[in-house]
Amino acid sequence: MAYDVGIVDCVAQPAVVLRLKVRRQDFLARFPAALAEVTDYVRNEGGSLAGPPFCTYHEFGAFAIDFEAGVPVERPLAGGERVRAAVTYAGKAAATTHVGPIASVRPAHIAVNRWIERHGARRTGQPMERYLAHETAEPGSADWRTQVLWPIAAEAGAGGSR
Repeated sequence: MAYDVGIVDCVAQPAVVLRLKVRRQDFLARFPAALAEVTDYVRNEGGSLAGPPFCTYHEFGAFAIDFEAGVPVERPLAGGERVRAAVTYAGKAAATTHVGPIASVRPAHIAVNRWIERHGARRTGQPMERYLAHETAEPGSADWRTQVLWPIAAEAGAGGSR
């Protein structure tokens, strides 16, 4: 699959997140449960979702994945024992959209990384995914849409590339 990669502007939003470190082979089972916990927290606190759920990867190792599952919210929430208040990334990001199951998103990350290298951009943060089709498709379905984002310095060149 060919990916169009370009620069997008990300806007800060209040959010709530749950950070976990899991064995790599457990990620696809644990991530949906983490998102459900975060979403339940928002509803239990009387909050409202303000955009698609997301995942920020702090470490994606050979044996473990350290990640935050989160959702943007209409107004800041205090956070609790496991779920904490956060703010989504604000700034430039190299991005593309993957269509297909979450389990097959890796080539989209590779495409964004190659774009960053070809354009001499400088990474400034952790890779993220936004789940754009979260209400209309199942994560394993062929029409699931995932936006892959890598924060970059503002001076990076513009334009899309494959």
